[in-house]
Amino acid sequence: MWHIQAQICQHGFVVLFFLLPLPGKGADSPPTPGYTLSAQSVLVASGLCVEIPCTFTVPAGSTLSTRVTGIWRRTGTPDIVAASTEASMVSNGTKGRFTLTGKVQEGNCSFSISNAQPADQGIYEFLIEDESHKYSYSRNHLSVTVTDLLEPTISPVGELIAGKPITLTCTAHPAPQGCKGNITWGGRINIENISNYEREDQAGKVTSISDITVTPSQREHNSPLTCTVTYSGVSTNSSITLDVQYPPSMTITVPGYNGTYENKSVAVIEGDTKRLRCEVNSNPVADVSWWRGDGILIATSGQGLTLVLENVSVADGVTYTCLARNTHGSVSGTVSVTVASLTHDKKINHLIILMIRGLSILALSGIIAVPAVLVMRCREKRRQRQAEDNPKSSPENYEVAYCNTE
Repeated sequence: MWHIQAQICQHGFVVLFFLLPLPGKGADSPPTPGYTLSAQSVLVASGLCVEIPCTFTVPAGSTLSTRVTGIWRRTGTPDIVAASTEASMVSNGTKGRFTLTGKVQEGNCSFSISNAQPADQGIYEFLIEDESHKYSYSRNHLSVTVTDLLEPTISPVGELIAGKPITLTCTAHPAPQGCKGNITWGGRINIENISNYEREDQAGKVTSISDITVTPSQREHNSPLTCTVTYSGVSTNSSITLDVQYPPSMTITVPGYNGTYENKSVAVIEGDTKRLRCEVNSNPVADVSWWRGDGILIATSGQGLTLVLENVSVADGVTYTCLARNTHGSVSGTVSVTVASLTHDKKINHLIILMIRGLSILALSGIIAVPAVLVMRCREKRRQRQAEDNPKSSPENYEVAYCNTE
């Protein structure tokens, strides 16, 4: 379009200025025939790289010299981010990271970005400068969007079984060939085998993958496992907590019991109260129960169970069994309770002291110190029976004291 501007000179002449628009200048200017550019906007993860294909044309009949310079710059600023020649033109913020890789003389304006930074996000335009051409493809903007660097994924995620080998896989997100990732593992679990490989898609992007073979044990339950992907100058990782399932194990204790527990036997005095504690370690939690013979006494689901024996009698002197069971197995433990009685169905040594009209005579363990003294081993029931058989005995003649010698 022609623009005419009139100006009256001092001699009365009217001078007309014909203003021609520069090619490609101004967003509202119409496109100049023959100048086209083809490039697609891109997404790139922070720290990674991206190759941006780009082609352009000049009007038919025009040629580009070997000295032509291709320039990429951020729109709205004078900042040059990449140039095919004269690297001194390039901004320090992008120098060495933005590279014009295409052959400009052949109409290729492709460029690459490495170690992308959040500040790189923006809109860019391409320019050419040659002896006979100076054109800005301002109507063909290119948008660069910088996203967060994504973490790798670990699979499968779920329950592991102690003693059963399994293969775990770490998969990095696709990246260009020039900045593919390297995968490493970290954790307490022993890695028996590791295999690293790559998979390339139709777009040329590379997915880094690492497989490990492990045999988990109870010791690794709730421990972390980390997969780290390292790119050029940046890394990211993902962690999981191992859920290792295993059968129950058991420990039986008797809180407050001072005797030995080597033979899983506990001596209890009649009338006392004792607690038998069954501690269970398992994943998942086990069903825990106390048994007496074939009969169940108490049951729960959890990490332990306490059986309380209150006011024990001789009849409570039996063997008690704790049973724990989950989906991976079962375990049991026993404790034998012996009840000591001072008054029922048990022979007890006694010390008999006979007091005969003020004369005290002592007899120990069947040794007769004085002919008039009789030492006896007896039961309390027998003593009572003798008293009933001799109702004429007078308490004034003697007094008997029974003392337990145990």
